[in-house]
Amino acid sequence: VWRNINRRDIPRFIAAGLTGYGVYQLFFIIGLSHTSPFSSALLVAMVPLFTVIILAIMGERTPRSGWIGLGVALVGVVIFLIDKRGDASGSLIGDLLSMGSGLSFAIYGIINRPLVRKYPVFTYTGWSVVAGGLPVLVITLPFAVWQDWSGVSQLALGSVVYMAIFPVYIAYILWNFAIEKRGVAQASSVQLLVPIVTGVVSAYVLGESFGPLKLIGGALAMLGLVIIRLPGLRAARRS
Repeated sequence: VWRNINRRDIPRFIAAGLTGYGVYQLFFIIGLSHTSPFSSALLVAMVPLFTVIILAIMGERTPRSGWIGLGVALVGVVIFLIDKRGDASGSLIGDLLSMGSGLSFAIYGIINRPLVRKYPVFTYTGWSVVAGGLPVLVITLPFAVWQDWSGVSQLALGSVVYMAIFPVYIAYILWNFAIEKRGVAQASSVQLLVPIVTGVVSAYVLGESFGPLKLIGGALAMLGLVIIRLPGLRAARRS
């Protein structure tokens, strides 16, 4: 895992770690504490939308379907957020942080493309976790010291351990491995399932309600993401 890396790649490793692990995780966790699980999952899933915008700013050609999907997704997000006004289950700060988390992961996906091709998945993931994890540790360590751990249940502690191992390290290993073997288009298409699964689980387990506008907005946002993905998926199938 800890093989030598090219010194020229160190800044890119640091940038990938900060965006894909540090900022992404902090914004996601804090945002989730201020909004509903489905809202968080849907807004974080806007990674393709942000990717299209960033690549266009960088001068890369965006197919027409990308702009169509971008427009459809934006309309869906606006409808979704309008419907949430006054909703006690969510707040503007939580939604904005969730979208910021998606933006951070989009930047991470663009930064890490050459690294995934150049280094083994365990090497890349290990160094990226260190680069992104150290700043998070510095920020969160004081809160861990001040926390009254005597009042924390064993179930909560187990949940913390689970989140540190599976959604962070193992999930990122599988994610980077999928990108290496199948490409970004096919690998990232699986992300579209996250809001759907989260919505179903949140409705049955947490009792989250879904009004007509919320469903329409969410459906349009997801449709926009699918449209954005189509060219990449077609190219991956042809290859």
